Amino acid sequence: MKVAERYKSLWYQKRIDQNKKIKQHLVKIIQANQESDFPWSKTELMFLNYEDLLELAIVSANKKISVTLGSGSDMSNGRDAKFSVVRKCGGKKTPWYSALVPGCENKEHILACVYEGIQRRFYYFSFPATCKQHSIPFDRETGEPKRNGYMWDYECQTFEQMAQS
Repeated sequence: MKVAERYKSLWYQKRIDQNKKIKQHLVKIIQANQESDFPWSKTELMFLNYEDLLELAIVSANKKISVTLGSGSDMSNGRDAKFSVVRKCGGKKTPWYSALVPGCENKEHILACVYEGIQRRFYYFSFPATCKQHSIPFDRETGEPKRNGYMWDYECQTFEQMAQS
């Protein structure tokens, strides 16, 4: 057995590429909006999980709020940040390709960043956590958004628009 097969290198390389793209995107947003006394360098930021980077990017883009971890919400305006990657699932009978936004129970409002890997694009959403289903559908073959789902009513055109909502 080849080493590449033994380590499933294609799978992990896809994850490496995905995580690199996500982190670079969020760090770029932070750097574009950070104050002069921002406490971390780009190198240090790259060691954070992208969920953490999302929170910092939102607060960097919206100077009226701050991070409030451990108080029931991620930000001082009562919003919670969620990051989701679009995934294939469901098998052959009912296959789907969507971004699931978990962990919305007992939350008031969600700011979600979604990464779609076929087209390598980001999408932004701001929605009340009371929405029954937190699934954002995409075409399984092309990665195009399936905007017929109600979650698309909550799409924001830019990251900054999402952060300000």
